[in-house]
Amino acid sequence: MHKSAKQHKIYRNPRGFEIVEILHVDASGHQIPEEKAAERFIVYAPGGRKIGQFANLSRARSIANTAEKAD
Repeated sequence: MHKSAKQHKIYRNPRGFEIVEILHVDASGHQIPEEKAAERFIVYAPGGRKIGQFANLSRARSIANTAEKAD
């Protein structure tokens, strides 16, 4: 049985929003296939406020590009 770990990949847009992709990998560094359908893209506003969690990158980017910045 392989242990899984979480790795992060971060996308930033020019407006300061971040999309964090959570990757579940096994001990040898290969991505675990059943995690592909999970809501693994988390959108954060500048300052760290969580906007939402989404299953695909294009939806997460759309939200990050249209969301309002908090003052």
